[in-house]
Parts: sequence; C-alpha cells; structure tokens
Amino acid sequence: MRNIAMQNFIVTALTIFICLILLCSLTLVRIYTYSVNELIDDLKGECRTVAPSALIWMRTPYKMDDSAILSALDSRASEHKQRIMIADSRGNVICYADGNEKGTQNGGTLSQSLVARISEGETVQELGTLGGYYVNKLLNVACPITDSAGNVRGSVIISTPISRVTEPFRAIIGSILGGLIFVLLGSFAMIYYVSKRLARPLSSMSRAAKRFAMGDFSERVEVSGPSEISDLAVSFNYMAESMEQLESLRSEFIANVSHELKTPMTTISGLVDGMLDGTIPPERTEHYLGIVSGEVQRLSRLVTKLLFATKLQSGDQRLNMTNIDICEMVTSTLFSMEKTIEGKSMEVGIDFESDRINVLADCDGVSQVLNNLIDNAVKYGNEGGRLTVSVYKKGEQAFISVFNTGVGIEVSEIPYIFDRFYKVDRSRGLDKNSTGLGLYITKSILSRMGQEISVESEYGRYVRFTFTLPLAKNPMLKE
Repeated sequence: MRNIAMQNFIVTALTIFICLILLCSLTLVRIYTYSVNELIDDLKGECRTVAPSALIWMRTPYKMDDSAILSALDSRASEHKQRIMIADSRGNVICYADGNEKGTQNGGTLSQSLVARISEGETVQELGTLGGYYVNKLLNVACPITDSAGNVRGSVIISTPISRVTEPFRAIIGSILGGLIFVLLGSFAMIYYVSKRLARPLSSMSRAAKRFAMGDFSERVEVSGPSEISDLAVSFNYMAESMEQLESLRSEFIANVSHELKTPMTTISGLVDGMLDGTIPPERTEHYLGIVSGEVQRLSRLVTKLLFATKLQSGDQRLNMTNIDICEMVTSTLFSMEKTIEGKSMEVGIDFESDRINVLADCDGVSQVLNNLIDNAVKYGNEGGRLTVSVYKKGEQAFISVFNTGVGIEVSEIPYIFDRFYKVDRSRGLDKNSTGLGLYITKSILSRMGQEISVESEYGRYVRFTFTLPLAKNPMLKE
C-alpha cells in the first residue's frame, strides 16, 4: 500500500504532467495552424504578383518575348524551392518552373474538377497532390488569371513542400519539449519534497500511535507544516499528554482502590477469623461485629461511587430537571451533616440573597453535588474553622459557593482536582475514605446539566468552590 506522501506525489505530478501536455499540445497546434496559414497567405500573395505578368505573357503571339517572365519564374522558384505553374483556361500546363530542377518546362493537364473551381474565379488552397497531378503531397495555392473584362484566361499554381512549415516546427517542438522536461523535473522534485514534508508529521503520529498501543505515552510529534497539519500535531501532543496523565491516574487509582479494598477486607477477615477460632471472646463479639459492619459500609460506598462514575461517563445516568428551591436544599444538606460539622467544631454560616431561590435542575444530582462539596469542606477544613455556603443570583443564573478555612489547595494542583481518581492528599493523611472520585462526579453532574464549577484557593488559608444553576422561569411552581 502506498503511503500518503507517495500518493500525493503521484496524483499531483500526474495532474501537472497532463495539464502541461495539454497546454503544450494546444500551443503547438496553434503555432502549426498559424504557420500554415501564414505560408498560404504568402503563396496567395505570390500568385497575385505573378498573375498579371503571366496574362501578358499568354497574350504574346508565339511567345516570342518570353525570356523575362520565364527567367523571373525560374529565379523565384529556385529561391523559395517552389514549383510555379501557368496553365491555360482548359487546364493545360503551358509553363512551369521547379526550384529543384533547372530552367522552365511545360507539360501535363490539371484535373477537371480543379479547372472548374478556378474557372468560377475561386482561389484554391489545399494540402494534397493537386487532384493527382503530383505523386507526393504539397501545399498548393491556385488562383485564376483574369483579364480586364473579368474572364478567366488561365491560372497560376504555386506549390511548396510542407517541410517549409514542419522543419521550423520541429525546432519549436524540440525547444518546447526541452523546456517541458526541465519544468516537469523541477516540479516533480518540488512536489516530492513538499509531499514528504507534509507527510512527516503524519508518519510521526503513526509511529507514536503504535507506541501508544503498547502502553508507551511518552512519544511526541514535531509541530510543523501548514496550519491544518500543525494544529493536528498540537492536538495529537495534547491527546498524548492527556493519555499519559490518564494512564498515570489509572495506575494510581488502581493502587488506591487496591489499598482501600485491601484494608477493610483484611480487617474483616481478621476479625471474622478471630471470632470463629475463639481468639475474640464472646463478650467482645458485638463490638467487633460493629467494626466489621463499618468496613462493609466503607466498601459499599466505594463500589457505589465507582458505579455512579461509570454511569456518568457512559451517559446512562439520566437527569430529571425539576423546579427546586436551592436555599432549602442547602439548609437540608447542612442539617444532615450537623454531627460531622460539630465533630470538627466548625463555625457554620449561610449567606442567601433571598429566602427562596428556585432553579431548574436535577434534584438528586444537585443533592450529590452539595453533599460532595460540603463533605469535602468539613473533611479538609481546620479544627474550629469556618464553613460558609452562599447563594446569590446574577443574570439568569444562581451561583452557589461553598467556602471553608483550612490547608487549601496548592496552585499546581488546581488544574487536576476535577480529574478522575485524582487525590490532592497523596499520603491519605487527611481522609482515609477518599477515592478521588467525588469532585470528578460533581463536575460530571454539572456538565451534564450544562453548568460550570470553579475553584479558588490560597494555600494554607481557605478553599472556595462555586458552581452555577439556571434560574427557574416560574419560581412559584414546583414540578
């Protein structure tokens, strides 16, 4: 199979070759036609020049004083390598001078069809044998000799070899072909160079794609060529970086999930074995069964989040857009986490622009978004710190902001916090239950509703997440 560079070279080179051949052919045809017409016009002019002298000579009794015209015919025929004939009205050749023979002669009869055309006063021009008079084809012009009364008294026929046109034409063809070959070779070299240069980034992408298939995402392609190719190269490199990052996150996620699964499973296995073999006394069984229950719930939460994230990614999670009071939902979420918030001794504040702000959104989705953001604010907020949730309107949207004081997020981490499996707390020191899916799920839910979420943070001081929801057009109605 030919590569794209060779295909482009063949197609472009063939197109240029055909176009140049057609152009040269049309040019040569025009030159040839023009040359033939010019020669015919010259022969007609010579015929008209010879005709008056020939008429005088034909009227001379017994042709006693014919040396002047015969000498003139012989000289003209020899100079131009022509054959000049003078025929009477019946077509009998009474005199001819041949440039390839010596002197003037007479003899022969023209075809009656040619004589008939001349008798009607027509000037005949042809490339042929003059009605069979010649053996080989010549370029012939025959014009009538007329007297003062307009009567045709005979004809002058001048014939010349077509080589008078073809010999210069061959020289022209040689020059054109030489130039054509030079232009084609130069064009082919340029086309080949450009084709290879255009295909180089594509070849690099092909090699990189093969390495990607083998799990190596470190390959990058050179950004060069026209804007479309360079844009493709930039996009390809961006894709490679994303895939490399995703692979890193996937590997890290597998390690995280393995750790998260291994820890509770080891705990459960150890406690159950202890109860079965009697290591754990019967009076402590209830206590350790509670621990086992907590670990099972931890596994359940992890699996639930993984399944939900998979549904969001595949588009199977359907959204039911309804009219909801976001202020009421924020208040309910804060009350549901009251125990956790009190455990951190955090100061809670709410800042609502009005008591009731209705938005059009998926109730379950918004509930999960608020739970994720407020839960993170409590987990990563400092002991005795502050948690504030604000809701305000701007234009056609409601803005919901979740603020907490605490360690914050480093600037270098912010671009990645909404990625799947990404965990800011690499050491798991702050939250042993984190899977790195909460913020990814939050952003995915909002994206499905066509909304945005942003984050601002000052490391060591605070974090603020802000997301948008569309205002309901009929705030008094609930669907």
